This record gives sequence, C-alpha cells and structure tokens, in this order.
Amino acid sequence: RFRIALQHGMGIAAQAVEKGFARLDGDRRGGRAQRLLGLVLLQRLLPTAQAHYGLGQIRLGRGEQNQAIEHFRKAADAKDETGKRASVALARLDLPRNPGAYFATTVERNGADQLLLVVRNTSPVPVAGATIEAVHSAKGRETYRVGALGPGAAARIALPWNAAGLREGVRIGGRVVAARIAE
Repeated sequence: RFRIALQHGMGIAAQAVEKGFARLDGDRRGGRAQRLLGLVLLQRLLPTAQAHYGLGQIRLGRGEQNQAIEHFRKAADAKDETGKRASVALARLDLPRNPGAYFATTVERNGADQLLLVVRNTSPVPVAGATIEAVHSAKGRETYRVGALGPGAAARIALPWNAAGLREGVRIGGRVVAARIAE
C-alpha cells in the first residue's frame, strides 16, 4: 500500500498514514508488529512528522523510552498539530531526565543593583518544583526552588550577590538541575 501511495503522490501517502493511525488507535487486539513494520517502512521512504510521532507512540507503548524520545524529537520540528503533540510528548518524557534543556536562565540587575536570576519555562507543559542552581565563580553556589511555572512563564530569584561587588572575570549564571511535570 505504501509503495502505491508514494507512486500516486504525497496526498495519498498522507491518507495511508492517517488510516494506519486510525487502525493503531482503534485496533488493540494485535497486529502491532505489522503496524510497526509499516510505519518504519513509511518513515524510511517518506520521513514525515506523522510517521515519527506514530513510531514514538509505539516505542513508548513498548517501554522503549529512548527510542520514543528520538522519534518525538524529530516529529516536534513540524509546525502543525502533529508537531505540537510531539513536543508535549517529548517534554513529558525528557524533561524529568534533562530539565536544563527546557528552561532558559539569564541574570538581570534591578534598580537597587541587586542581581536576579530569571528562569523561563521554554517547554510546552506546566512544570512544578524546579530546582535551580545559581553559580558565582568567586563565591560558590546557591540552590533555589521555584513552584509552578506554566509554558512560557518566568520566575525571578533575588540572588545574594549585588552588581556593585562584581569585578572583571567574575561569572554569574544559573541552571535548572531538576523539575517535574505539573499534573
């Protein structure tokens, strides 16, 4: 079927993918290995976000989290609904293992010359209980916890160091070392 779909153009190939997913969702009685093989062949012939997302779902269902993450990562690049679903699935699997990849941190100075560590959730899922490590190259490390942060939300943490005490070569930064998905 896939070869015929490819010979007749992408539209028919997309329909074949949709039918495959409908069967995958609707038929839990067996044939998973056959569907997996079909999706693997399709993904090799026509590497689409839908094929990678489907393979990610199958791998996740089989307990193969590392392989699922790789497929979701490839599908997440798509700028459509499949890409959005894959981004959420990827974050749910990968964020607890690799929290630093889902947050951006910057250091700002407020009007009182105090340094603030800004932590932004760049993931598509809400997070809770993030643990942040602030580092001052001359004075050491401080650890902070932040409550819930929705997608795109930021928290500002007042650091115990001020800008007036900075000298050349001193570096201040931060990183998220742990976080969990808010349910």
